[in-house]
Amino acid sequence: MLADRGFTLRTKPVKYIKSRKGMILKGNLDVELTLDMSQLTNKYDCAILLSGDSDFEALVRFVRSKGKQVIVISSRWHIAKELIQAAHVYIPLEKLRKDWERKKGKL
Repeated sequence: MLADRGFTLRTKPVKYIKSRKGMILKGNLDVELTLDMSQLTNKYDCAILLSGDSDFEALVRFVRSKGKQVIVISSRWHIAKELIQAAHVYIPLEKLRKDWERKKGKL
């Protein structure tokens, strides 16, 4: 749906790692997101970051230094305060639930 509306989505296959505790799924996109957001600042006016990871604070500040707006969306209980402070706008994911949640029996 987002791609159909003109959004650029970055994905990569989930990596399966064997450990003593069983199979671990890993799918970090930190480096890819950082490269895209920093190298493509001339292609957008506003970045929407769905993460609560404080590691993105420096990236958000960099993007803002280029005159871009940054909206951060993350769960209220999984967001670093530094990321909230760095962003133009923080939207708790829970506020969007009613708009994004699929209704039972509807596609």
